[in-house]
Amino acid sequence: MGKMKERCWRYVAFMVCLLMCTYANAQNVIIDGLRYYLFPDTHEAALNWNTWSGELDIPSEVNYDGQTFTVTGITTNAFWDCNELTKVRIPKTIEQIIHRVLSDDPNVTGQSPPDAMNPFYRCRGLVSIEVDNDNPIMSSEGGILYSKDKTQLYCYPAGIEQEEFVIPENVTWVGCGAITSNQYLSSLTIPNSVTYCGSVCDNCVNLKTVNLSASITYLPAYSFDRCESLSFLDIPESVQGFGESVFRWTHFEKIVIRGTFPGGLRYDTFRLMDEATILYVQQSEIEKFKQHYQGTVLPLEEYTSGIDPMKKDGTTDTVYDLQGRQLKSLPNKGVYIQNGKKVVVK
Repeated sequence: MGKMKERCWRYVAFMVCLLMCTYANAQNVIIDGLRYYLFPDTHEAALNWNTWSGELDIPSEVNYDGQTFTVTGITTNAFWDCNELTKVRIPKTIEQIIHRVLSDDPNVTGQSPPDAMNPFYRCRGLVSIEVDNDNPIMSSEGGILYSKDKTQLYCYPAGIEQEEFVIPENVTWVGCGAITSNQYLSSLTIPNSVTYCGSVCDNCVNLKTVNLSASITYLPAYSFDRCESLSFLDIPESVQGFGESVFRWTHFEKIVIRGTFPGGLRYDTFRLMDEATILYVQQSEIEKFKQHYQGTVLPLEEYTSGIDPMKKDGTTDTVYDLQGRQLKSLPNKGVYIQNGKKVVVK
């Protein structure tokens, strides 16, 4: 097994070196308002770091200095934050999404994560992506960008004006940044067919409901970043690890965490999450969570019993006893009714 891993790493290192050499020979040009990298040896071109307003038909070939180049690549950051782009049509010649950062700027270095397959990340005005039927690696349906066989979700356009999105059952993989910055989405369902999420739904500020797949094992960094309208989240037992700042700038009332996370809870998982949020976790996990979260952490049994803790923060919500009698002051220990739910005062 160790030798196999070593061979894999050697192969990756070789490919990275090969790509770096290839990019070193590339020529950075602008043709008809679009930025490309041209590769003279192969007469191919790749789109990179663009802005655009309105609809865009990506050309299948471009002419430069008397030569013709086939547009075969598009980088993962080809149109990032291009908010005035509204519709895109991708030709059949595009046969790779490139993760290496292509730039003449010496301050721009690094490489996109291998699961980043969304060249239209945070394009808030984008409502539709269309792909030529003969494209070898991509397809589209309902304006959404998928892999050719539709098992992988690459981009749910941030400008789609629909309130509910149920990921199709044939999808097993959701790429990093595939669903982000949509201001219209209210409900998101990730079916159990999905076994991997590179990210979930960051910066979807009006999202109110998320149903997670019971097959995913990890919630990556910033998965719910700035999803400020979410008040409840039920994390399935399958999830056993969390990235950094998963819930940054959120205001949940409660999060139910059903699994046990051996070694999978980071010190910064709950960084910048509203500490009024109540976490319900396995009894055996309470102390671990309290080491990383300063808010309330309660045993999962208290959630599954249907009894919530009563807030003692001076709120004026009407409280009733179990006989339906209204109480005029905050009660002592016991079970009561508040906002139509059973609550417990300890």
